[in-house]
This record gives sequence, C-alpha cells and structure tokens, in this order.
Amino acid sequence: MPLSAQTPRMAVRGWLRRARPWLGTLVDIGVPTGCEAALEAAFDAIALVHRLMSLQEPGSDLSRAHAAEVGEPVPVHAWTAEVLRLCMDLHARSEGLFDVACGSGRWALRNGAGPKDPATLLRLDAGTRLDVGGIAKGWAVDKAVRVAQAAGARAVSGATLTARPQAGQSAGEPVTATIAMPAPGPRAGRARENAVATRM
Repeated sequence: MPLSAQTPRMAVRGWLRRARPWLGTLVDIGVPTGCEAALEAAFDAIALVHRLMSLQEPGSDLSRAHAAEVGEPVPVHAWTAEVLRLCMDLHARSEGLFDVACGSGRWALRNGAGPKDPATLLRLDAGTRLDVGGIAKGWAVDKAVRVAQAAGARAVSGATLTARPQAGQSAGEPVTATIAMPAPGPRAGRARENAVATRM
C-alpha cells in the first residue's frame, strides 16, 4: 500500500494536514485547504532529503561514503553537497564546536564542475562517520516550505512548529513561531525567512 494511502487527511478550520514517517521522526505538514499539490510537493522534498542523508538508508550518500575506502571519492547529490558545505561553514565559524563527524575523523568535500560532474565526499580517516541528522532536519523544513510555497501554499504548518501570516499581514513581515514543548509549556518567537527544527 502506498505510504500516502496510510496517512490520514485532517481538514481543520480550513487546513489540510498529513503525517508521514521520515527523517527518523513523524513529519506533520499542514497547508490551506485546496493546496493538496503543495502538500505532496513538500513531502516529496522531505522524502528526498531522507533518502539522500539518512544513516538508516543503506543507499544514502552518507552510507555509501561510510562504506567506501578511505580517500575514495563518493559522488553526492547537490542537496547533500549544499548541506555539507553548510556544515563546513558552521564548523569553521564555531571553531570546531559544530562537528557532524563528532570527533570521529577528518573528511573533505570536493566540488564538481557541473551537473554531470557532481561534488564528491571523501573520508580521510578510517573511523570517520558523519551524521547530519540534526542540521538536515532543519534544512529539510526550509526546503519543504519553499517547495510548498512555490506550489501555491501561502502558509505552511507542522505539529511542533507553526508559522503563518496573520490576517492583513503582508509578505516578508516577521511571523510568530510557536514550538510545542513539555513543561513549562510552548515557546514563541518572531521569525522572518527562517526554518526551525527541534530534537529531544
């Protein structure tokens, strides 16, 4: 049975919501009623991130890199390369505190010349293991929101994060994001052009 057939449809106060198991969690996405194509596009983006970057997927870019010999270049998808470049930037800016290798060893990303010459990932030490699970979730949220908006959904929400314009609010203005948390309760903040992912 297709995964989409197993997920319930919930239309509440003009919203259509579905939940599916991706990225090691249950991904819940909501869009205004009538934007079902945007909802499917958002889930397609999430599913691709999972297939490319999850350590639970034996064919993912990271799993293939872990199975390769030390120093062997492994071609990776453009999305994976973008996330890894972000990881490298954060590693440098945090003076090594942000480390997707968790101290397991060195690695490198070599840029390709174009679509037919993709970037390649190399492990430089035998023990190197990368885990982009945390940052990939946030990146996937950002990608899914942009894809859904491009497909016609003006607002997008999820189970643990809701961020949508209020009545009369123009595009580009900050919106209030509320994150569901255990005691002492939800946390809210103002955001503009941002994606948020939480992990407990």
